[in-house]
Amino acid sequence: MENQIERLQRDILETQASLKLIQEQIAKKKPWYQEISGLISVAAFLLSIGSTFYSCQRESAQDRSAARMTMNSLSQRLTSLPKENLEAGIKYKDDPQALNWFLSLSNIENMSNIDSLDNWLRRYPDLATDQDRYVLAMALGGSGQPIRANRIFSELAQSSKNINVLIAAIRNLAAVDFFNKKIEAGRQRYRQGIDIINRSTELDANAKNFYNQTTYTGWANMEYTSGDCSAAKEALERAKALLVAGNPNGKSLVMMDQAIQACLLIKQPIPFQLPPLSLPQDGKVLPPIPH
Repeated sequence: MENQIERLQRDILETQASLKLIQEQIAKKKPWYQEISGLISVAAFLLSIGSTFYSCQRESAQDRSAARMTMNSLSQRLTSLPKENLEAGIKYKDDPQALNWFLSLSNIENMSNIDSLDNWLRRYPDLATDQDRYVLAMALGGSGQPIRANRIFSELAQSSKNINVLIAAIRNLAAVDFFNKKIEAGRQRYRQGIDIINRSTELDANAKNFYNQTTYTGWANMEYTSGDCSAAKEALERAKALLVAGNPNGKSLVMMDQAIQACLLIKQPIPFQLPPLSLPQDGKVLPPIPH
């Protein structure tokens, strides 16, 4: 019978023989890149990664395209609802119950669209346009959320590259200032809008006239609402000076002029004078309007 020392020696010899055999097998084995099976495995792995990457990229592009279409649809719907409400008011003027039912459903849709558009704009800020943001701000203001609306207007008034949105945002903020009794701040915003239009290189003379005419009209309306009939008269005269024949706003200016004239007969005019007006179409300067 072998003793423990002999058994240990035998185990050591067997272990050495096994290690030698493994080393010989390793030495004979080719590198993985020389093995056909290894190359096939690597190729399959790379193909899988490529397919996954392409699939993800395609899915991302489709998602972004769908997001842009959704934002367009929501913006269009939010701008259509006020018109539909006005038409409903005319159609159901003799049926208050039907009108209330229609307006209730319209309000539900309006709030849902506001929340949806807001979420999409937050999710894809790089796809959002200034027009989208302006539509959202207008809808928020119309639905009784002025703080959120004014925050968006302020951002657009500072950073928008779209001159249409920029001027519209400035006008809205000017109206907000008037409503908050910050009259001079509102006047300064209207002046800012007019200055931006006059310095614009994107607009021709006719476009500048139109923008300034509508800005002065809004200014006159806010002065009238605030009770300063004299300032309202001066702003309205500027709007009338820029009015082009055939402009559909002519009738509304006549009605506003009548209201302001009545106001002047009742109230003592408040001294106020706008700066001289430069007409973009011919460069002429109108003198200050006398009181």
